[in-house]
Amino acid sequence: MYFNDISEKIAREALNEFGYYEIINGYRDPFVVTGSDVFLPNTSFLDIYRLFLFDQSIRDDVMSSIEMFELTFRQVLSRRFAEKYGHLQKQYLSTKNFQANNQVRRLISKLAELAYTNNSEPFNHYRSEYDNIPPWIAVKGLQFSELKSWYNSLDSDLKISVIEDMVNPKLISKLRDTSSSDENQKILDLFGAALQVIHQMRNRAAHGGRIYNFFPTSPSNRPLIKYDRNFHESIQVSNDMYRRGYGNSGVWVLIKLFKMLNYPRAYNTLNDQLANHLTDYLVDSFDSFEQFQDILDTIKIPQKNNLTWSVKITAIKEVVGDDFKMDLYYLNKRNHRYNLRSNRLITIKPELYDIFND
Repeated sequence: MYFNDISEKIAREALNEFGYYEIINGYRDPFVVTGSDVFLPNTSFLDIYRLFLFDQSIRDDVMSSIEMFELTFRQVLSRRFAEKYGHLQKQYLSTKNFQANNQVRRLISKLAELAYTNNSEPFNHYRSEYDNIPPWIAVKGLQFSELKSWYNSLDSDLKISVIEDMVNPKLISKLRDTSSSDENQKILDLFGAALQVIHQMRNRAAHGGRIYNFFPTSPSNRPLIKYDRNFHESIQVSNDMYRRGYGNSGVWVLIKLFKMLNYPRAYNTLNDQLANHLTDYLVDSFDSFEQFQDILDTIKIPQKNNLTWSVKITAIKEVVGDDFKMDLYYLNKRNHRYNLRSNRLITIKPELYDIFND
């Protein structure tokens, strides 16, 4: 690993602020010879630090988008519960309104603490004024793991009611298997798996863990999102791609899970910000484009993807400037894919064609 005059100054400041372990040990893997501690030729401190900052930015946006999802999930969950059982606190403190499992007693114990003894606001106000804390207020005091426990303890019909409120009806229709004795099982499985992905991503982000190459799995180390033709075709992931690690977890899959919601804020936030961070990363590392390709491969973002094309086009425009010229051929109205022809891609820097021909 080498330093130049600029990187030495940046390194000194960065290492004082974040520490050697967080930057070098945490993000050196793409820059060392496999199975060794030897850095690849021409690796600079800035290469590693750039990846560190990229991951920091993604982590913040993952956390922000999950908080948006969580806010909606709280209200939908409490609203649907109240529609079925009523708004009185005794309803969510009764085990008869939940499916029996190991999570229910701990959940009700927490809800009882909020209902009877928690003196923070807004719980104290509702207790004093109404002698009742309705479910849409009680959920404010629950952690995400406890919200997930509440959902997991509902009967199937109520779970479907929550899902129908949150998930795009077209996707629900595609996943509904009318030939099965339980036509909603695929829907329940996908949403349940999505909650697990979101929960693990949230925990990783909240504790400052590396996020760009984090792929939540089940306790048996298997993918959380099982292959489903209807869902994975909707995100342009084939069965073969799935077997190679695409479409089963990670940041890009989190974006696709948010996209299936009726409420777009979480999706828009994470999708747009990831595109911005990838563009900045590509612009900063333009002389070493293979680093950018490695990042896409690591995150498991398909190369033939609207996000990937958009990032590459924007980055090249920033690098080349006003002289950048290309012809875009609209191929498919349904998928909004573009074909960038090699012989008409760029007139000023033909060597940049390699970026799109990878």
